[in-house]
Amino acid sequence: MTAIVTVASGKGGTGKTWFAASLAQALALAPGRRVLLVDADWGLANADVQLGTSAPAELPVAAPLEALVGCIRRVPGTGVDLLAAGSGSGRLADLAPRDRLALARKVAAIARAYDWTVIDLAAGADRSLRDWWRLGRHRMLVVTPDPGALTDAYAFLKLARADGDAGRAEVVVNRAPSRAVGDATAAKLERAVGHFLKVPLPARGVVLDDPRVTAAIRAQTPFLARYPGTATTLTLEHLARGLARAQKPSAQPSLRPSEPAT
Repeated sequence: MTAIVTVASGKGGTGKTWFAASLAQALALAPGRRVLLVDADWGLANADVQLGTSAPAELPVAAPLEALVGCIRRVPGTGVDLLAAGSGSGRLADLAPRDRLALARKVAAIARAYDWTVIDLAAGADRSLRDWWRLGRHRMLVVTPDPGALTDAYAFLKLARADGDAGRAEVVVNRAPSRAVGDATAAKLERAVGHFLKVPLPARGVVLDDPRVTAAIRAQTPFLARYPGTATTLTLEHLARGLARAQKPSAQPSLRPSEPAT
C-alpha cells in the first residue's frame, strides 16, 4: 500500500515547502516506515536547501526510471528520502505537458516503493500543477490568515472543480497567530468553498506561527530534528498520526490530463 500526499498553496509565501518537508519528517517517525519527499516545484525547488542536503542540478526526465531513482538522496537524521532538482533548473520548469505527465508517471511508480510520498507542488494554479495535485490520495491546501492567501486558495479549488476533480481537498492553516484565528480562517474558507463551489473542505489542522521555523530554515536543518518536543513539532506529529489513521488501501492515483468540465 502506498499513500501520496500532495501539498499546494495557490499563493507563494505560505510556508508550503516547510510544511511539506516537516510533514514528511513527522510521517517518518514511525519505525520501519519509508517516506519520500518530492519537491515538484520544478525549476525553483528549495526543499534541499531548507533541509541542508544536496540535490542534482538536473533530473534525467527522458532516461529510464532507474536513472531517476538514482537521484534520490537521504536527508540525514530524518528517515526521509528526497527527490528534487537544484533551484534554477530551467529545463524542468519548461517541460512540455506530455513530458510533465511522463515525469508524473515515473514519480508515481517510484512512490510504490514507499509507505508515504509527500509531493510539494509549486505555488500557483496552472493546468499542469493541478494534474500533479490529482496524484494525491490526500490533497492539502496550505493557507495563512492573509486575505490574499485565502483568495488564491479559493481560486485554486475553483479551477480544480472546473477540471471535474476538487475532491479530497483539506485545508491546513499555517503561521496562525493563535488557534482561534487559525480555526476561524479554516472555517471562513470552508464556508466560501461549500457555498459557492459546493464541495467540502475539511480542516486538517492549524500550525501556529513559530519563530523557530525561520531559525531552522536559516540553519538549513530539518525542523523536527532541531526542535523535538516543541509545540509545533507535536502539532506536526498529530497531523501525521491523523493521516495514518485515515489511510485505507486505495487504487493507483489518477494521471489523466485535466479536462475542463462541460
